[in-house]
Amino acid sequence: MQLEALKAGVESEKLEKFIKLASLSDAEEFAEKVAETLAEFPEFGKVVEEEPKTPHVSIGGHPKATSKTTTDAFSAAVQKFI
Repeated sequence: MQLEALKAGVESEKLEKFIKLASLSDAEEFAEKVAETLAEFPEFGKVVEEEPKTPHVSIGGHPKATSKTTTDAFSAAVQKFI
């Protein structure tokens, strides 16, 4: 029973409590009991930690599409000295 629960993704620290809950299920096969119990109590499953998304901050307003005819201020200043 324990191996079946571990294969299903139950955390090893919560294994005993999970097996007690699974034994209360009306299903005949233990695999069905495990599936039903995990569906009802997902907190017993292993949690996949996702990397938190950080907000992206842009400075200077909305970026504009640049075309080949427009030059930025830095390029214009450099062209004066070349």
